[in-house]
Amino acid sequence: MKKWNQKQKQLVSETLSNLAVGVFLIAVITPLISGIKNVTLFMMVGFAYAVFSLSLFVISFRLL
Repeated sequence: MKKWNQKQKQLVSETLSNLAVGVFLIAVITPLISGIKNVTLFMMVGFAYAVFSLSLFVISFRLL
């Protein structure tokens, strides 16, 4: 049972990290395509996403 839980945690962490990379790439590419030069807004969105993903990560570990 302990090994299964460890496997579940690993799966969740891998999924979340992949999701984080995907959203980060989208967040980087989108401003480049649309030509947005507002770096402050981009940083705020990035920070908000980082907090959101971290809270998701903590919640998922508490559930398992």
